[in-house]
Amino acid sequence: MATARFIERFSFFNEFWKPENNPIVNGPFILTSFDADLQTAEMTPNPEWWKDGPLLDKVSFIFSTDQTTVGALVLNDQIDASLAAAPSVLRAQMPDYFRQFDAIGFNTFWMQPTREPTSDPLVREALIKSVDWNAVFQAAFPIEGSGVMTTQTLDDIVTCQNPDATGYPYDIEAAQAALAASSYGSAENLPKLRVTPRGSNEFNNRALTAVIEFWRQNLGIENVEFQQDPNSFGDDYDKINLSRDDVVIRFPDAATYMWAAGHSAGPVPGSSMLSGYHNEALEAAVDEALTLAPDDPRRCELALEAQEHYEGDYVIMHFGKPLRTANAREHVKEYYSGPDVSVIEPWKIYIERM
Repeated sequence: MATARFIERFSFFNEFWKPENNPIVNGPFILTSFDADLQTAEMTPNPEWWKDGPLLDKVSFIFSTDQTTVGALVLNDQIDASLAAAPSVLRAQMPDYFRQFDAIGFNTFWMQPTREPTSDPLVREALIKSVDWNAVFQAAFPIEGSGVMTTQTLDDIVTCQNPDATGYPYDIEAAQAALAASSYGSAENLPKLRVTPRGSNEFNNRALTAVIEFWRQNLGIENVEFQQDPNSFGDDYDKINLSRDDVVIRFPDAATYMWAAGHSAGPVPGSSMLSGYHNEALEAAVDEALTLAPDDPRRCELALEAQEHYEGDYVIMHFGKPLRTANAREHVKEYYSGPDVSVIEPWKIYIERM
């Protein structure tokens, strides 16, 4: 049996799962070591596993949040797969690592509707209309074939979309008028804007950097604090105005997608991304849609209605969808990810070396 080496994106902060606490495990692997200082861990087969496999005798983890580090580890043959992507400039050097697959959801920026100054809908409108989103897409995805343009909240993988959606207009005059009509009146009166892409992902960082520059050029907004890691805001963490994440659902249904993205009971408004957001018309449309059969045309109509209400509140910015990749070398077999970063049926994964 072979050993696979993986890299994880996140650390965990609870204690129950640590090996010394003998957690109850029903998966194919058990955690046998963890070093918080070295940011490493190992998993071995669970002797109580009831299915065939697992086929790996050990899985070694390195924890990192830096995309460049991921690329260096792959190039140095220190890891076989990662949940985080390697920089796209490495695509030509290791095309096997960029095996494309379809996944539901794509990264977007959300503006907090309960924190100044983005609590003012006119400020949000100004921030969105002052940006050329086609230019942001080009900045985020300069390498041809690394992404596709998005013009609406709903993913193109789900059951329906608005075929006429063109995205938010780039309208500098309307943006300036909205800011002037807001409760602040001008860029000089705006409190500091705090923004974060929540990580080192190259696409998200380039996109947000471009957005900030459009704000500066077209609205005169200079007072912007950018932090890759939201925790770097310290005591001002609860003042973050813009953050980044994706909508995650397990099957391609538009009504469920809009519930996740915009319903107050859904995961996005229920998190720090959009906490406090509530739109009665959106929720009425989603609630009705979810009572209908999946093939009922009205379900799609209501989902599109919910999307219209959502985008009319100017809380979401969609700047492009990266083409999802498996992030695993060719010798890693049966390695598949789900709609988010979860790995499907890890007990089937094996290493095939020539």
